[in-house]
Formats: sequence, C-alpha cells, structure tokens
Amino acid sequence: MSGEHTPSPFEDPDVLAAALGQENRPTSQQRDVITSGLSPLLVVAGAGSGKTATMADRVVWLVANGLARPEEILGVTFTRKAAGELAERLRGHLRRLRSVMQQGQEADLGMEPSVSTYHSFAKTLVAEQGMRIGLEPDAPVWGPAQCWQLATKVVDAYDGPHQHLHSSHGTLVEGVLGYASQAAEHLVDPAGTVDWLLERADGLEELPFGATARSTKPSKEIDRLRTHATVARLAADYQEAKARRGIMDYGDLVAFAARLALLPEVQAQYRSRYKVVLLDEFQDTSHAQIELFARLFADGRHAVTAVGDPNQAIYGFRGASAGQLAAFTDRFATVATDGTRTPAPVTQLTTAWRNSRSILDAANLIARPLNRRQTLSDAAEHAAVPDVAGAPTDPCDADHAGVLAPSRITLPRPAGLRVDALEARPAVSQGRVVLAHAVIAAQEARELADFLQREREAWRQAKGAWPSVAVLTRKRATMAPVAEELRSRGIPVEVVGLGGLLTTPEVQDVVATLRVIADPGRSDALMRLLAGARWRIGPADLMALGDYAQFRAKRRAAAVRQLRRADFETPDGQAAEDRGHVDGNDLVDQASLVEALDHLPRGEWVSRDGRTLGEAARARLARLAAELRRLRRLLGEELPLLVAEVVSTLGLDVEVLSRPGRDEHAARRHLDAFADVVARFDGGDGEAELPAFLEWLDAASTHEGGLSTSPEPAEDGTVQLLTVHASKGLEWDIVAVPALNAGTFPSGQVTRWTKSFAELPWPLRGDASELPQLSALDDPAAVFEHQKEYEEFEKGTKEEGYALEVARHAEKEERRLAYVAFTRARSVLWCSASDFSGLSKKRVEPSPFFSELAACLAPQGEGLIAPELALEDAQETGRAPEVERGPWQEAPAELEENPEAGIMLRGEWPYDPLAGATVFKGEEVMIPRVASRRPGLEAAALDVRTAREALLASGEIPRPGSELGLEWDQEARQLLQERAEAGLEPELIPPRHVRASLFVEAADDREAVEKDLRRPVPHRPGVAATQGTEFHQWVESRFEAQGHFDLDDDALYSDARDAGDAGGEAGEGGVVPDGGTVGATAAVEQLKAKFLASEWANRQPEIVEAALETRIGPVSVRGRIDAVFKSPEGRWDLVDWKTGRVPTAAELPKKSLQLAVYRLAWSRLHGVPLDQIDAAFYYVAHGKTVRPPRLADEAHLEALITELFATEGQ
Repeated sequence: MSGEHTPSPFEDPDVLAAALGQENRPTSQQRDVITSGLSPLLVVAGAGSGKTATMADRVVWLVANGLARPEEILGVTFTRKAAGELAERLRGHLRRLRSVMQQGQEADLGMEPSVSTYHSFAKTLVAEQGMRIGLEPDAPVWGPAQCWQLATKVVDAYDGPHQHLHSSHGTLVEGVLGYASQAAEHLVDPAGTVDWLLERADGLEELPFGATARSTKPSKEIDRLRTHATVARLAADYQEAKARRGIMDYGDLVAFAARLALLPEVQAQYRSRYKVVLLDEFQDTSHAQIELFARLFADGRHAVTAVGDPNQAIYGFRGASAGQLAAFTDRFATVATDGTRTPAPVTQLTTAWRNSRSILDAANLIARPLNRRQTLSDAAEHAAVPDVAGAPTDPCDADHAGVLAPSRITLPRPAGLRVDALEARPAVSQGRVVLAHAVIAAQEARELADFLQREREAWRQAKGAWPSVAVLTRKRATMAPVAEELRSRGIPVEVVGLGGLLTTPEVQDVVATLRVIADPGRSDALMRLLAGARWRIGPADLMALGDYAQFRAKRRAAAVRQLRRADFETPDGQAAEDRGHVDGNDLVDQASLVEALDHLPRGEWVSRDGRTLGEAARARLARLAAELRRLRRLLGEELPLLVAEVVSTLGLDVEVLSRPGRDEHAARRHLDAFADVVARFDGGDGEAELPAFLEWLDAASTHEGGLSTSPEPAEDGTVQLLTVHASKGLEWDIVAVPALNAGTFPSGQVTRWTKSFAELPWPLRGDASELPQLSALDDPAAVFEHQKEYEEFEKGTKEEGYALEVARHAEKEERRLAYVAFTRARSVLWCSASDFSGLSKKRVEPSPFFSELAACLAPQGEGLIAPELALEDAQETGRAPEVERGPWQEAPAELEENPEAGIMLRGEWPYDPLAGATVFKGEEVMIPRVASRRPGLEAAALDVRTAREALLASGEIPRPGSELGLEWDQEARQLLQERAEAGLEPELIPPRHVRASLFVEAADDREAVEKDLRRPVPHRPGVAATQGTEFHQWVESRFEAQGHFDLDDDALYSDARDAGDAGGEAGEGGVVPDGGTVGATAAVEQLKAKFLASEWANRQPEIVEAALETRIGPVSVRGRIDAVFKSPEGRWDLVDWKTGRVPTAAELPKKSLQLAVYRLAWSRLHGVPLDQIDAAFYYVAHGKTVRPPRLADEAHLEALITELFATEGQ
C-alpha cells in the first residue's frame, strides 16, 4: 500500500476474518492470495481447496484496505450456480464489513461487485458494444435445439457434390454444429478452412494408390478429407444463415465479444470500469475466452487473478484446453515502466476441505502422473515415431523441442506448470476407499447395490438422515445394470439427463408414437405399440401383418419398375413379383408395417404362407390405425400441443396415476419432464417440425447436447446415476465409480480430427501446440510413397502411428476425469472392475486407475494385477492411500471367455399386462412375474354383474329396453333436465392441478374462484399481462435462464390482476396504461431500467423459473418461482418479480399466500426447515422489495384449500 494511505486495521487477513465473524482463519496459502497486490496472479487451486471462499476474502480485503471499490471488481465463472455462490459470499462479506467499519468509511464502500458467467459477460459486452460491428443490441441468442433446426435447414438445402458423403442426415447436422462451434471457440472462420482441407486431400490424391500397380482403390482418407471440407462449407453456410436472421448462438457470443475486445475504445471503457478481475475455473476456458479477457485486461496494470486446476480440465471436447492455465502467466505478464514483461507469479491452494483422508490420498495417487512437470525427455520417452531421413536423431535437441520426426508427427508442447498434491485439512476424518472386483459386470452391479444398501442404512441410523449418494460412470451404458439392481432392492433411483428420461416406459411410448406418425419407415417404433399392453397383438397376427407389409412392398416395387399402377387386389402368391423378400434402401422398396396398418387387408386376404389376421386383431388394428390417422392430422400444430394430444390419446396421463403407491406428482414426473424438453425445442421462427425434433432427440440423448445436466445432490435417499462430466462442481457423501476397465474408463473411443468431421482441424486451433499434430499431411509426398502407407500410419499400431499418439494424449484427460470422479466423494468412495465387461466375450484388462489403487491393497491382492504405478511411487505423494478390500472375486486363468456371453436374456411374450413378464437369464429367473392384479379385478367385475343379475331377477330394477325400463330412462332424463333448469351447481370436484395463485384468489373472492373452477374459461392476456411476460423473459435472458412461460403462469396472471386493481392507470412509477404497442414497449423499457437500478440486478440467482409442485390438501399445486437465491450461510431466498402496484397493508396477507405456497414446496423439495427459507416480492415499477412479516404455515394453507372443496352442491 502507498504511504499516503492511513494504515488500515484490516491489513492482516486474520484480523479481517475475525471482524467479519468467520469461524476459520485463512491458511498461509490463502493469505498469499488474499493479500497479493494489484497485479496479475495465477492460483492453482485443487478440488475442494476453498477457492470460492478465498476469492471472496480477497475482494473484501481489497475493499477494506481501500485498494479497490466494489464496483471496480469483476468476478467471472462458468455456471450460474458458481456465480450465485460467489455473489452471495461477496454480498454477505461486504454487508458485515459495512457494519464493522467506522461510520465515516461506510459511505465509501460504494456499490456491489459484478459477478457473472463467461457467457453472460460476453453477452453484456456484445449488447453494449455490438453496434460498433453491426450487431443489434437485442439480437436473440438461440439454444442448442433451435440451432439444430437451423442447421437441419442448411444441410437440407445443400446441392453440391455428395459422392463422398456417407453419413446419416442427423450425423451430418451434428457435424455442422460441432464444426461451427469449434471454429467460434478458436476464432476461426469456417469458410477459410475449406481450401486448407481440400489442399491436403489433393496432396494425398497425387500419391499412388498402393505399393504396386495392382492397387486400384484410392484411400478412404481422401473421401474423409473431402467430407470434412463439405462440412466446413456447410458450417460457413450455417454462420451466414444466422447472420441473415440476426441471431447468435453461445459460440458466437464469445467470438463477437473477442472481436469487439480488439477495439481501443472498448478496451478503454472496460479497463476504466474494472480494476480487479477474478477468472474462476480457468482451466475450462476456451481459446476465444482467454483471448477475450487478454485483449481487455492483459495490459500488465490490472489485477487479473485466474483460479483453476489443470487436473480438472475435462472439457477438451468442448474446446477447453488444460494448457490454457499455463499460458496465463505469459498472456497476463506484468509490464514494467520500461516495457519489460515478467511472467505472472503462480501460487497454489493445496488444503482440501471436502474429502476425507483416504479419498484424498487416492485422488493424489491418480493425479501423480499429471502433477509431474513434464520435460522434453518425458515426451520423447513414450513417442514411438520412427525418424526419417534428414530428421534430427536427438529428440532433446533444444532447436527441435517438442518435435519428433517432424515430417510425420509433432508432439504436444511439454507442460510447464507444477501442481502440488492436495493436503488434508486439520482434524480430517479417515473416510473409506473400498476397492472391489468381480468376474462379470452383472455381479459387479449386484455387489455395488448391496454395498450402497448397507451404507445408506448405516448412515441413516448413525446420523438420522439419508446420505447423498451418486454412482458416476464414464459411459451411460454402464448405468442400466446398476439402476436395475438398485430398484430391485427398493432403493429410489434417478438417472440424470435426457438419456435417462428416454428409458422410462411412458416416454418411450410417446416417442414411439411420434416416430410412427412422422415416418412410415419406422416399423420398429410401431412394433412397440403393437406388442405393448394396450393393443396386445400376438405373434400370429404380427406375422400376418408382416406378410401383408411384404406383399404391398413387392407389388409397389414392381409397379414402379413397370411404370404402372400397383395391384393390391390379386391374391398373394399369384404374381411373379410375390417371390422372395424386399429389403431395399429406398423407401419405395421397403416393407413398412406402418403402411400395412394404414391400409389393412380385406377380411378374406391370406398370405402365400397361409397367414391371415384374426377378427380380434383386425378390430384392434383398425382402431389403432384410426387413432394414428387422427394424430397425423395434427402434424401442422405446435409440438407441445401435438405431444399433449399423444399423451392423452394413449391414455398415459391416466395410466401412470394408476400405479400403486405413487402420488400424482411422482407418477407424472417423467411425462412432465418430457413436456419440458418439448417446450424447450422452440424453432424461434415458428417452424419447429417433428422430424427435426426426433433427430435432435437422438443426438441430445446421446451427448446431452440439449440439456443442462447438473442436478443438486439428492437428500431424500435417492441414488443418482450420472456421467462423470455431469458431476463436475458437485459433491456427495458416498460416491461409487464402477466399470474401471480398460476401454471403458479410460475410454477406448478416442476422437482425432482426421476421423471426425465435426472436429476443427487441430493445426488450425488456437491451442494447436497442446495437441499431437499429423505434420505429414502438410506434404504427404515428401514422407509417404503411396496412399496406403499414409492410411496405415494414420490408423497406427500398438507401437507407432498418429492414432497411438492421440490415444496417449487422450489418456491424460481420462486420468483427469478419474481425479474429478474420486474427488466428488466426501466420506466413502467405492471403485470396482470386472474381468468381463457386459456381454463381450474376451477378458478385459483393469483400468490403470484401478491397478494403481490395487497396488495399495493388502498382500493377498498380489497376483491379480501388474500395476503400472508401483506402491513406492505412491509414497512420493506423501501418503499411500488406505484401500479397503471389498467383495473380491477373480476369474480363473483358464477362463478365457465371458461365461455370460452365450447366455441370452429372454422374456415371456405375450404376457398379461396385469401381471408383467417373467424374465429369464438362461434358465434362471432374473425378474419374476409379480402378483397378478387380474383375479382381483375380475372378481370385482363379477360381483357387479352378479348383483345386477340378482336385481333384474328380483324385479327390483327393470330390464333395459322393456316398457318399464324405457319409463325409468325417460324419468331419469327429465329429472336431470329439471336439475339443470333449476340452476343447481354440480359438486365442486378438485381439479388435478391448481396454480399457486389460486390461494390468493380464494382468500380474496371465493365465489369467483368456485365459478371459474366449475366452468373454466380461458382468459385473454391483456396489455399488462403481456408487459409482465415480456419483462420476465428479459430477466430470464439476463440471468441466462432456460425457463418456460405457461398460460397459467402465476406471474402473468398476478401481474395482470395487480395492474387491473389499479384501474388500468399507471401508479407512481407504475406500468403505463393500455396504449398499444408503443406504450407497452415504453412500459417494458421503464421496467428494465428500474430493475437494473435495483438491489437485485447484480445478484446471481441459484435458479430462475424454478418449477415446483406439491400436494396441499386435496389438490396438487404447481407454480414457478421467478428467482431463488442462496446465502453463504445456507439460507434460501425466494423472490417473485411483480410488475403491478404495491399492495396495501390490508392486501398483503392475502398476496403473501403465494409466497407461503412457494416456501412450503421448496421446503419439501429440498428437505429444508421453513425457518431457513425467506421469501419476498419485488415490485419492479416502484423499486420496492416487500417481505411479508408472516407467512402462512402448512396447516393454514391446507385449511384454506380444503374448505374450498369441502361442501358439495354449492
């Protein structure tokens, strides 16, 4: 600090921490970060090392010592959750700082720091400065689903050469999106890469085909390069299509922001606005993101602090690079007055506050090969690339650093960043690391399920609450057997992500129906419906329908060849074309069950094999065909409406409610979640189409490209199954990592740009020096004699080749992925492997990560594995992990094939849907048939029939159709008519779902609510409601939310009512009255300005548009909370934006019922006591936050809604 300043009492971070009431004092490492000067700094912070707390403490220390004002500080991180946590910490610290500082200094603290995500920061910059390069400030940002539809149109419009294109339509669309995204992340114009790719294809094509003149087939690698060039051209077309529509995707945001950051006037504005910049999770930044912040703040005079962990760099497939962290020191070097540049200093945070000791030791063991400072000799040690004539023979020659056989492969630049092992916190618990081994994967899943069952129960008995539990897998396919075993033990399971949602039976039925009505070629989808419990078409009738489909296909194909009308009248077997089978690639040549269903044969039709449809099957098929034809007529409607109609037509909304032991919300959960997925698939231009949605669904379910999949750890005993990538940033009490086998984890599927046209060519990436490069492609004639030689070298062998070098490079990211998986566990970590994976015949090797842990087992484990990392190497980390031997079984050496490879799973079919199927594994019953409900239902039906016959026989009731029966019928109709004419209201039956705002309405005008519930009439949204909706959408966009607005949205109705209560006039600072589009637009702009000046503008919510549902009394209540905040102390704050007037003191208790419902639902959802949840309205037009002094409790809410439905016939 300068001598001109009065010494601050808070220069010592310990003193500041004590003044702020913090329980823990900073460690020496944290002190170094907190008190670092106003210059660039790189902080290497390991998993769970308290980086968020340290960053917050640094900000408060800078403010407390007068080095920076809060508004001069910018914090940037990746997720809204992380941004919200940092913002809440900063806000809480600054609030306490104000209370302890002297009165005269309090006014000098200024406003709050700016905290945002990387994409949000880029979006703000583009909105503010985009006009400088021709971008509209309000240009919409499209999400993945919308971009998929646009890319689909671009691919469909392609009319260029296509002989080299062999991929499916969906794969091509996915490739275009991937290529465009990577080009944006690396600031490359896709159009500029086309010629680069074609030049290399031409160079390869000039070589002879093979070693001899007899080689007549050109290399497939040439077609791959030309396909790559076509995808690059389509990516350029996609960029142009976005520009024409004036829209952007998330990749464009950062690319445009980086482009704007080159302008001196933009640099001047941001450099003067922010003095201190905190960049969190820096290891996950892309080339474009580091360029953006370097261009703005790398002037050597800004205190830019980057925090990250190279061992957690797991998003390479998204454009991130572990090398970015090491590059920071050069890009953000300090600059002396004479212009001398000095690399930014590096400090570390190595105290782990999350993990128990054993887990921490295991994670350090796995990370040890990553933590070594790699030298050139290390790189050369594993490089098996032969030298060529003229190449240097000494790979350690300084003039050729990082290059081995430069005319073939250039190896990645050695990493220069040292990372120390994590250290345990004081008084840390020992924890447990359990290692298990099984012969087959099914046995591994059983042992894991048994282990989790025991651990959950023991935890609950010891601590009185369920532990949070997760099973983390490298591949989604690993989840199915584990989920099955857990469910069989009655343990609740959540398979996180769209892929898990699509495995649920009710959603599978919906998707199958959508496929059938969209594509006549999807006989496979129709088979699910035909053989399912609803239609129950048996094998004989299915074979007859299949015969008829073949019959129609053969007759149609013959008609096309002979240019005549198809003959479907002549009996099967009497025409020449009836012989053989049809299995062509064109739709016209394919046999379609969908077509056969739509044109059912006449009753007398018999196939040439003597099969025909039974009468019962024909009647069911005719009903199904009519049902599907009706649904096809809705293909022009909006997707949400179409899907809702499919659900209703299939009766799934009723069927799921009939499941025993399920409440309404739990029963509908999967259907509602799928409805949300459909709602998110919005084309933006009103042209969303079902085929595009189904195609996107396939891609999104595989790669989770369409959804955010980072849930909160469950606290209700549910075991969550998710991929390791989706677990980043989360933690659980118990974590299991199964299937640690070679080829699974680490993955055997390695992506290299020469094989994947979705990849931007690696030599063109901004981090090209961090990747192995196939230098031979620059001039293949100088290296290879013919195309075959190049092809073999690219494919590689176990000893040499480009694929081998890429695999070695990829294994580092897999090791980082394992490190992330292990460090998610707080107390218990389970790791397991098996000799045979799935149904593969051959024995698989254990993962190297499993081997390294196995080396720490007791001596009886010797002989199982030859570990790659010896135990003495583990000692170098400071501690060898204590590894507990779990269930352990090894396959005998003579067992060379999987004992389950030849055993088929088979299930009884057809089966009674009221009893379920028996599933056999070989001869063993794997899933027994449950107790059938048919006897009970049939007995009940028999009782009704018996009672009816008895009444008829005794004459107590007349027989239908008799003279007396007709009189009774006429009298009943007259009585009903009289009742209707008398105006008697029917019983008020509780609806399935009600809005949370119904409680407010019921308290205010019960009669109006009853009338509306009996005869619901749609309300046309007025101007006030439209303004409220537009404002809410703007707030969502600002917080990067992906919420939805339903017609029963609480905010829409309540804001409209509030405006109506004001008599349509604008109150003080209120919404302008109905004056058309101009007035409405002006009103919304006023609301935006008011919000930006409010206390909420710079706060980062934990969740926005949080959907809730809970049961209160006789109804299920649904609602959406506009914003949910969480304080560092763990308190929740639920906030509802209001665009109407502020209620009076007399009105507030009624209005607050809506917040009371939200609080109760949130409490139940997260298991949080009501007294730990705050709630407030923010009246935007008045800039006023209103916190009701008292919120109704559960009993009050139940009494209110129960009373509404208590009296019959009102």
